[in-house]
Amino acid sequence: STSATAHTAVDYHERLFFTTLQHAAPGTLYIGKPAGQDYRTFALGRAIRWRDGAFAGVVLARVAFEYLTDFYSTISVDSSIRLLRTYGVVLAQYPRSASTTGDDEAVSSALAAKMRGSELVQQDPQSSENAQLRVLRRVQGYPLIVELTQPMSNVLSPWRHQEVSSGARTLTLAALAGALLVVLRSVLRRRDRLEEERRRLERGLRDSQKAEAVGF
Repeated sequence: STSATAHTAVDYHERLFFTTLQHAAPGTLYIGKPAGQDYRTFALGRAIRWRDGAFAGVVLARVAFEYLTDFYSTISVDSSIRLLRTYGVVLAQYPRSASTTGDDEAVSSALAAKMRGSELVQQDPQSSENAQLRVLRRVQGYPLIVELTQPMSNVLSPWRHQEVSSGARTLTLAALAGALLVVLRSVLRRRDRLEEERRRLERGLRDSQKAEAVGF
């Protein structure tokens, strides 16, 4: 312990974190249950082993919820993100004002149990004006799951913006093509009129030349 006031005389051999890591496979990461009222933390630990692999003890640290909350606070304001243990216990969440109920953990637990790979994507509820997209992804090498929830309207917003932009471009090109056709039609009509006028003048010139020839 780095604390000068640590209770070095306390026996931890019967504590859950110690017995769990003592009998766990090498490399296992222990994540304890949330503890505390005003200042909530959870334990994070690994086993210490000798070079021959024999169990030598436990190194344990307490992680403050505020750290994880600040870490995830860069997520979009309309989104929510939670850090879960693999069986659904919520360790941290953003925004801070979001409340976690037993039903929330039950939903998370049920979804975590449905995961067959590293990721699960689900629309929740399936049909609603306020539908949300929920994505769960395992953290490789750790018994953790990151759960991100975002309104479907936000998820589809870039696609809708792209479609509107594409539609606007199509309409602009169509309008431009229509304008070019109108101009081309006008030019062709003008050319036809000029050609007809040229022919009329040529006929008049020939008739005048014939009249002069007859007169002489």
